[in-house]
Amino acid sequence: MNLFRARSLLALCGLAAAPFAAADDYCVHDSAALKQAIDRATLDWTGDSTIRLRQGTYVTTDVIGENPNNPINNDLTILGGYSDPNCAEAGRSLDPSLTILQAGAGANVAGFYFQIDGNLLLKSLTFRGYGKGITIQSPDPTFGADDQWTLDRVRIENSGGTLNAGSGWVDRALDVWTAGDADVTLQQVVIANNRDGSGECAAYISSYDDDAVVIKQSTIASNDGTALCINGDAQAPLDLDNNIFWGNEWGLEVTNTAAANVGVRHNTFDGAVFNVEPVVYVGNDFLDPQFLDAPGRDYRLFTTSPAVDSGFNPPTGGLPGSDITGGPRVIGANVDRGAWETDVSSASVLLVTTAAASGAGSLAAAVQQSNDLSGTQVIRFNIPGGCPRLITQVSGQPLPEITDSVRIEGYSQPGSVRGAPPERTLCVGVTGNGQLSKLLAIALGSPASLDVSGLGFGGTALVSGAAAVTLLSGSGHVVTGNQFGDAIGPVANRVSLGILQSGVLAGFAASDSTIGGFEPEQGNVFNQSTGAAIDIGAASAEPANFRVYGNYVGVRSSGIGALGNGIGLVINNARGNWIWNNWISGNANDGLVLKGNADRNLVLGNQIGRCPRCLTPPNGSEILAGNALHGVLVQAGADDNVFNGNRIAGNGYGYVEETAANRNALVYNLIYRNDGLGIDIGRDGVTPNDNGGTNPDGVQNFPLLARAGGGFDSGSVSGALTAAAERTYAIEIYASDACDATGNGEGQRLVGRGSATTPVSPLPGIYSSAAFDIPISAGSLDGKAITAIARAENGSTSEFSPCRTYSYSDVIFTDGFEVALP
Repeated sequence: MNLFRARSLLALCGLAAAPFAAADDYCVHDSAALKQAIDRATLDWTGDSTIRLRQGTYVTTDVIGENPNNPINNDLTILGGYSDPNCAEAGRSLDPSLTILQAGAGANVAGFYFQIDGNLLLKSLTFRGYGKGITIQSPDPTFGADDQWTLDRVRIENSGGTLNAGSGWVDRALDVWTAGDADVTLQQVVIANNRDGSGECAAYISSYDDDAVVIKQSTIASNDGTALCINGDAQAPLDLDNNIFWGNEWGLEVTNTAAANVGVRHNTFDGAVFNVEPVVYVGNDFLDPQFLDAPGRDYRLFTTSPAVDSGFNPPTGGLPGSDITGGPRVIGANVDRGAWETDVSSASVLLVTTAAASGAGSLAAAVQQSNDLSGTQVIRFNIPGGCPRLITQVSGQPLPEITDSVRIEGYSQPGSVRGAPPERTLCVGVTGNGQLSKLLAIALGSPASLDVSGLGFGGTALVSGAAAVTLLSGSGHVVTGNQFGDAIGPVANRVSLGILQSGVLAGFAASDSTIGGFEPEQGNVFNQSTGAAIDIGAASAEPANFRVYGNYVGVRSSGIGALGNGIGLVINNARGNWIWNNWISGNANDGLVLKGNADRNLVLGNQIGRCPRCLTPPNGSEILAGNALHGVLVQAGADDNVFNGNRIAGNGYGYVEETAANRNALVYNLIYRNDGLGIDIGRDGVTPNDNGGTNPDGVQNFPLLARAGGGFDSGSVSGALTAAAERTYAIEIYASDACDATGNGEGQRLVGRGSATTPVSPLPGIYSSAAFDIPISAGSLDGKAITAIARAENGSTSEFSPCRTYSYSDVIFTDGFEVALP
């Protein structure tokens, strides 16, 4: 067995104790190690798991991951494409055809089974020949925010079709059951040449309650039966964008959805049936996509395909940074349908050949020429001289406001290197010399879209409303891979861009746009804004649907330390936005602020106060880069937001919510080592519990813990919750190295979860109490500070409870097994 644990903190062999708050990270070289790593992920105390596979073929002969009595209760990520023996990112390929998981002898009994109550990411993998297919399902959850299950650049081929004699069930190639606990995204997935299973479906997704399903940029071809069956729910959103269904017995069947929740945009179908007419059904066709060689299973497109340049941009959740193989995702005027991008362009290319502020060959001239031409144009760079080159726009010579859609490709400048922030080199910067309030801006009232990547920005005027990129009209904007503030150029020749008022100012009449992206190379870096680095406000569209993904906000581009901004990110009077997987650290005031009617926003998986690449010394404390005031501040009027899976650490305060903010749900967040309270509801310190009565304070009561104890790595916590009668509350149990100075702890690691249902109250209007006893587990619990939060069904979440110190008892020597001494 060949398994290298690049950053793992637990040995696979033996039971050595890990430092607290461990997460497992494996570099896998063979099938046995893959199976062992997935099996270990089912152990609660291992924490989140990342499994990295080197390129090659992994032959398996049974069902990997099947453990119905012990589901995965943490996040699981499986990534393919590594060429380095230690699974370093350098040289990694995104092409799933290079990392193949293949059924060996007895393929009809082989498959993958993930029963998971956490986030799941499968990326750059091919699953081939599995008779029992790939099953993903959730255990029955207590109510809470949805996890994210994503299949990205995954191929599923020649799978499904195994008959289970006892039940008569026929396994499908892909079977997904959310149970009300997960949103599902299939992005650049290929499902091809599979056998149909029960219900005559080759692939099947069943969503419940408000679980969203997004399928985009995928190719689903040459399958038996119905290629994809989706069984939805009246509350569940379903979006299908830029997919190709072709060569199947039947392409798509959708049941049990509500018309208002279904969007179907720019797909190619060989057959589709919906239980209701989708409220959004645009740009779809039934034209042959012209695969290069479908019998040979090559589903790339001929350049004459009607699927070329005919996609919808941006698709739901944003456009990937590259296609299924890692090549450019957009080459022509628009994105292609399906998983592959074809090397053909229908757009005019405008070339910038001088760093001058105006005149022939300048950026200003290219923007103006793009405005004068119809359709989407592409601006590229070839400015003579070394790297970097600064384009300085001064008072009286601003860039024209954008009135027609344009894509500006900074990475086209010679010397530029595309990559994640620490690895990228930007060779073109645009500065306002401290004089201009706008650098790139959409003209008010224009329906145009801006796609800009690979540029540096700085030097705006330091006045209210000034920003490097201003998006107050239009939709479909994409801002990826840029640097705001600090410096650009190779390490030996860094050139300062200058400070800004804001990096991106967005909202008003703009909507449905992306700042950053799913891929590491799509993230922007924001430094040296005196105001908010990203300011999304006063959006008239509902939902505004801005997606802020994968950015460094305050963190240096190296990932080590922070330059910071005044505030990291502000959402003001804008609803329905996604803030996901950002590093928001080192800012002079607050990390993230929601205010006004900033309602129904999703804040998922962000690192607030943490440092991406700061090295933690062995057996030492994690190096943090906290925000000076609040990690998260939710001000009056910001209601019904969800904060799920974030880490909030090292800030002045952790999560602070004003009294007039309501029903904001905190789910599975890790909050630790903040100077002030981890959770402060009311912005007034610890809020004592009340009993309802005539003057309730409106703050969800926290649980009171009676006992926390058991074995070295597993035990239980008992206590009670006093709250409104005849209701069920989620209880989350956390452990920390130390309690907060107030005595009401923070939550360094989630170690258990359960629920409590309050009985009928003896007196009308008075709360009742419910007892609970919840099992917990972690690598080591001895001496940890145990605390808990409670969450109501409407999302309202309590502060942390007072701490209890975990009491370790050696059960071997308390059960009569000790040897009597003479």
